Amino acid sequence: MDVTSIIRGLFPWIITACCIFGIIGFSFLIYQKKRGHLHKQKIYSFITLLLLICWFTIVLGITTLGRGANYESMTNLNLYSGYINAWNNWSLTEFQLIIFNIIMFVPLGILLPFYNKKFNSFTPALIVSLGVTLLIECIQLVTQKGIFELDDIFHNTLGGIIGFYLIIGIRDFVQQRKLKSLIKAIALPTIFSIILLIPFTFYSIKEFGNMPILPAERQDMEHVTVESKLNFSDEPSSAAIYQNISANDLENGKKIATILSNEYGLTQKGKIYTESRNRIFKFEDESYNIYQLNYVLTAGTWTLTNFASEELEISPAFEKTQKELFEKWMKTSKLLPDDVNYSLQGKELRWDVITPESIKNYNQDFSMGLVMITPSKTKIPSTIFYSINENNFIKNVDIISPKKAYEEIINGNFEIYPALSKGDSLNITGVDISYVYDTKGYYQPVYNFEVHLNNEDYFINIQIPAMMKSLTNC
Repeated sequence: MDVTSIIRGLFPWIITACCIFGIIGFSFLIYQKKRGHLHKQKIYSFITLLLLICWFTIVLGITTLGRGANYESMTNLNLYSGYINAWNNWSLTEFQLIIFNIIMFVPLGILLPFYNKKFNSFTPALIVSLGVTLLIECIQLVTQKGIFELDDIFHNTLGGIIGFYLIIGIRDFVQQRKLKSLIKAIALPTIFSIILLIPFTFYSIKEFGNMPILPAERQDMEHVTVESKLNFSDEPSSAAIYQNISANDLENGKKIATILSNEYGLTQKGKIYTESRNRIFKFEDESYNIYQLNYVLTAGTWTLTNFASEELEISPAFEKTQKELFEKWMKTSKLLPDDVNYSLQGKELRWDVITPESIKNYNQDFSMGLVMITPSKTKIPSTIFYSINENNFIKNVDIISPKKAYEEIINGNFEIYPALSKGDSLNITGVDISYVYDTKGYYQPVYNFEVHLNNEDYFINIQIPAMMKSLTNC
C-alpha cells in the first residue's frame, strides 16, 4: 500500500472520528449543563481525551479495520528490514511509509501533556506510545489484518516521542522565551531528517543503482542442506553492463502520451496520476470514451487500455491489414526496431525483438522485448502492451567467480518466498550468467542458479549479483 492509497483510505475514518467527536462532545455538554456548572479544566481534559479517541479510531481504521484478513500469523522481527527493503528497491513509496508511520503517532505525543500533567515527563509518554503501538500490532496479528512488525513499533513510538518533545519544547519556549526549549522541540525531527538524507545523498553519487533481488534479511541456513554435483570455478571474469535509456524518464512517458493522442485523436484529461512506480494518463475521444495509459516509470514500458472496445474475430485478411497499419505507425513513431519476429497469438498481434543470444561480452547497443496489440472494431486497439527496452552498452566490469556466488547461497544471501525452513534442501543443477535491471536502469550481470527445492521435479531460480559492489548495494 502506498501513501496515496493510505490518504484516500483516511477519509472515511476521519468522517467516523468527526461523528464520534460530535455525538460524544454534544452529549457531554448537555450533561454538564444539566448539572448546572462547567469546569474549564474538566472540559479541556475531556476534549483532549475525545481527540485521543478520535485519533485512535483513525489510526486503528487505516492500519487494521480497513484491511482484509490476509496476513495469517505473519510477523517481522527484523528491526531494519523496512530500511533495507526500501534501499534495495530504492522505493520512495517505502521511504514515505516509514515517514508516515512516524508522523501518524505524532498527535499522540502532542495530546498527552494536555490530557494530564503526569504526561509532562518523558517516561509516561514513552510507555503510552509504546503500549498503544503494541496494542495495534497485537490486534493486527490476532485479526490477521496486518503483520506484527518490529520496525512499525519503533517508528510509531518514535513518532509519539517526537510529538511529546515538540509540544513540550514549544510550550516552554512560549512560557520562558528560551532558545534551548525551541531547540529541544525540533531536535528529534531534525536529526531523523538528516539521517534520512544520508541514503539519498549516497544513492545520488553511486555509479550504478541498487539490486532489488537482494533480500532484506538473509535466509536461515542452519538446518538447510545445500548440495551440488557441479564444479564451480573460482576464477573471476568480466561482463558487459548496459543501460535502459528510457528507465526513470517521465519525459518519455509524456512523449508516448503525445504519440497516442496524435495517432488516435485522444484528449488527455486531468493530471498524471502516481500509483507506486506507475504513472497513469487518462484520455477521452470525441465520443467521450475513456482510455488509460499505464506508464511504468522504472522500466519505460507501457500499456494502453481501451475501455470501450469490443472483441472481434481476426480473419487472415484483417490480420494482414492490421499488421501493416500497426507496423507503419510504430516504425514512423520509432517504437519498433527493424529486427523483429511477427506472430499471431489468439486475437493478439505480437512482435518479438530479435536479441543477441549472449550479451555478457556483446559490448554493443541492443533492443529487447515485445509488443502485443489486440485490435478492436474501431481504429483504436483494445490494448497495446509495449515492453521494448533500448539498452546502451556502458562498459565492461569485473564480476565474481561462480564459486563466490555459490558461497553467497551457502550464506543465505538471496531472496526466496516463502522463506526456507528447517529441513529444506537445495540441489543446484545448473548456473549461468543472466541479467537484471537495477534501480537506475542499468542492466547488471547476475549468476542464475537452477535449483531443485526439496528434490521436487520442478526447479526455482536463485539469482546472485555478479558485480562485487552489488552484493551489498554499496
